[in-house]
Amino acid sequence: MDSIRSRPQVPDNWDASRILSQKAHVVLACRNAERGREAETKIRETLATDPNAGTVEFMQVDVSDLSSVKQFSEKFKKAHDRLDLLINNAGIMGGAYTKTVDGYERQFSTNHLGHFALTAHLFDVVKESTPARIVNVSSMTHRNAFWTFDEDEIMVPSERKYSQWFNYANTKLCNILFTFELDRRMKAAGVEGVAAVACHPGITSTNLLTAPSTSNNNWMWTTAFTLWTLMPRQTIEMGALPTLYAATGSDVEGGDFFGPKNLNAMFGYPTRETPSKLSQSTTAATKLWTCTTQFTGSAMVLGAVVRYVALVSLVVLGTHATISPPPDTIQLKMFNSMARSQAVNALQGRYRYHRSIDEGLQALQTMSDEEPSDGDAARNEETVETGLHSGSGSHTIQVTVGGQQRELIIDTGSGKTAFVCTGCNNCGNKRKHQPFVFTDNTTYLSCDRSMTAPSNRGEPPCVDCENGKCKYGQTYVEGDHWTAYKASDMMQLSSSFEARVEFGCIYEQSGVFLDQPSDGIMGFSRHPDSIYEQFYRQKVTRSRIFSQCLAEGGGLLTIGGVDLARHTEPVRYTPLRSTGYQYWTVTLLAVSIGNANNTVQVDKKEFNADRGCVLDSGTTFLYMPESTKQPFRLAWSQAVGSFSFMPESDTFYFMTSEQVAALPNICFWLKNDVHICLPSSRYFAQVGNGIYTGTIFFTPGPKATILGASVLEGHDVIYDIDNHRVGIAEAMCDQPLQAEVELSLDPGGDKFRPGFDYSQAPQWMLACVTLLAVAGLINAIWVAAAIEGDSLADTETNTKPPLTAKISNDWQGEEFSFFLMEEDDESK
Repeated sequence: MDSIRSRPQVPDNWDASRILSQKAHVVLACRNAERGREAETKIRETLATDPNAGTVEFMQVDVSDLSSVKQFSEKFKKAHDRLDLLINNAGIMGGAYTKTVDGYERQFSTNHLGHFALTAHLFDVVKESTPARIVNVSSMTHRNAFWTFDEDEIMVPSERKYSQWFNYANTKLCNILFTFELDRRMKAAGVEGVAAVACHPGITSTNLLTAPSTSNNNWMWTTAFTLWTLMPRQTIEMGALPTLYAATGSDVEGGDFFGPKNLNAMFGYPTRETPSKLSQSTTAATKLWTCTTQFTGSAMVLGAVVRYVALVSLVVLGTHATISPPPDTIQLKMFNSMARSQAVNALQGRYRYHRSIDEGLQALQTMSDEEPSDGDAARNEETVETGLHSGSGSHTIQVTVGGQQRELIIDTGSGKTAFVCTGCNNCGNKRKHQPFVFTDNTTYLSCDRSMTAPSNRGEPPCVDCENGKCKYGQTYVEGDHWTAYKASDMMQLSSSFEARVEFGCIYEQSGVFLDQPSDGIMGFSRHPDSIYEQFYRQKVTRSRIFSQCLAEGGGLLTIGGVDLARHTEPVRYTPLRSTGYQYWTVTLLAVSIGNANNTVQVDKKEFNADRGCVLDSGTTFLYMPESTKQPFRLAWSQAVGSFSFMPESDTFYFMTSEQVAALPNICFWLKNDVHICLPSSRYFAQVGNGIYTGTIFFTPGPKATILGASVLEGHDVIYDIDNHRVGIAEAMCDQPLQAEVELSLDPGGDKFRPGFDYSQAPQWMLACVTLLAVAGLINAIWVAAAIEGDSLADTETNTKPPLTAKISNDWQGEEFSFFLMEEDDESK
């Protein structure tokens, strides 16, 4: 068994020693010949009395020099015909800005480019040595990376743009992005028996931490670094365990990420860990792979090249687009289950007044004496969600769950998917299909899942338990609700696009759900239960991106990519806001009527208060805060002159179609020079012969500006959580699916990152000082607990493992080449 480990620092050779104790042949690859020979000697002395010890060999390579990496690879392949384990551990941390001989910033070149080039040059040997593994050692500081994937951010072409700490964090992010993309590409290419895995050592006592402080003249960095060095650190032996387990654990799978278990992944035995959201971005990973291939000149030949093409296939309930393998992107036809006039009539139960354009403000006829009760008003103020009203959420798609067809409302205002199951009493009888019937493959989710935190695989927790089942439900702003138990089964969007998903099996519901023709609802908000998130976790899609192109008669939903061919203008992107809610919230800067300079004169805080400005396809119309009503009326009068009737939801007007068409657009101006306009045909809806009603609601309830389906129609709206943005472009949403369409996994454009709330800076500084003050006191307790109380990735039995990990039975007794990399034992 041959193994290569890059950069075995002297005393940081513990993991190499453990592998050698399993009769492996280890190649120590490092830049400094003197230190490499010293490490080789010390390892041999350590294992001299071990009868099962393998052999060790030093080979010199400078991973920051791409020509050196190539020469080393050629030399290695001449001497060895197999490579069972490649551990990329080389790295430097901080230091002054310098460039390598290849012209790249030194940290980026050493910590990432060298790893990629070495793996590319040796991959053919690894592929022939199955079962084999590629382990990339990252750092917990990858969570500090703020990266929009501007190439300058990782290449750092000038000293002016250089920040040693953030650049280091970005390179550690690159390690994980590279690992996950390599794993995805190997699976897509049909490479079997090779696993790409990432890990980090937590906070470990090595000499890596001593290097930056002597090579930096920034007082802030020096102060922060000095305080950081006072933090407790675990031993080298403990720090090496995540790498050792990633390399030798019998239950390790491709795409796994390991780190210490305790104290926010800083101490303890290794366990599976969920890395940062940015490290899971397939868009970033794809771009990194492309530019790294260009920078290194090392193309990694994995297998067949895949082209993502959507093909049309007809199914019983609609036209679905399927993807030539792998099916990373799919386009689905949406249907409109309720006409706009029906939706308007349903929403007007409490507002029934006729007004005539010719008779001014005189009320002609009272359509109904019904007024909202005090109970209704209080209920509206207390509810949270705004995804559904009577007639709202009329855009649906057709799917198959457990072999049974369902028609589900698409709702970007909530993250939950649910439909009626057998046993639901008083659940209405207007649905298109019979209640869902459990099959042998359907299971209820038990309460065993953590009640407080997501699992290592990213699934949301069970937050409410009843009768041993996870209880699951949703209440909407009009008081309508449904309650369900959480279940799991296969959801199929086409014959080749399916995943096992979790959904709510409704046993009780009220309000609009009793009269809806659809079978249930499908959530697409920023929530772990959302369908696009579940398909991504199941690795059916490569990116957490989807787009909705709404038309009055239906439209298109694309999951995992974007259909740019339908756009009639370039996409513009606006950043998402973090409000603490799950909605797709953006920043609304202004609302104009007609002329762009004729704006509603209110502070933008009114539009963005509380829940903020929300894009919600599950709400049919436009909702604005009550505080904006009078300023809106003034701007409306300025735009239309003598026609003073506002398109409010509480009135009816006699008008001709020509008069409606002559009314101005209402435009919403978002951050980053993005706007979306609402034409008069969608803020005045015809409900009878020459009778129109407004579809703008000014609500005194929960503060929010909700841009519903009436605003979003005619636009392709791209929801891209990985890049923290929403894209908007006018598009031909009413055109049918094409027989062949190219779906883009990366539509390009501006990308953003979550912003920092500077108002909380004092609290953060106080928290940091407090943490540092108590760190010394708790050091011994935490370290002792980490060593004595944990198990090596064995949380169920909670038994303490030996300090030697077992190599897979498939590897034992075989010659084993192990290749270690230079410069970094990764301690933070």
